[in-house]
Amino acid sequence: MRLYIDDCDEPAPRAEDVLDELIEIPATLGQTWLAGDMNVLVDCWINQIHLSAFLAEILVMHYRPRSLLPDPAVLRRQETAILDLRSKLPSSPQVSAALTLAHIHHLEFYYRSISTLLAVALC
Repeated sequence: MRLYIDDCDEPAPRAEDVLDELIEIPATLGQTWLAGDMNVLVDCWINQIHLSAFLAEILVMHYRPRSLLPDPAVLRRQETAILDLRSKLPSSPQVSAALTLAHIHHLEFYYRSISTLLAVALC
């Protein structure tokens, strides 16, 4: 649920990178095992990676024992970045409606959780 970015030594994946690898899968396997709207699901996954990193930052910054009070300007920048990610969330499922909808609702839960943490931190 959290991604502590300082523990990562690879750049964040891009949707293009994932989709390029999926092209190499034979069509018969792809039609059997991959959702028809993989580009939407990959975007959701990339979005979740970024949200997980934000969640870790917020928890480290605000909820660590003996930590300094978080800078409200930093929290507001994070909130703006999170809202920007949220605006990129697909609004309606395409081909694999149930799977895509599940991912969208999962991301919505993340947004609400992080928004609540930010609201508490700003108080």
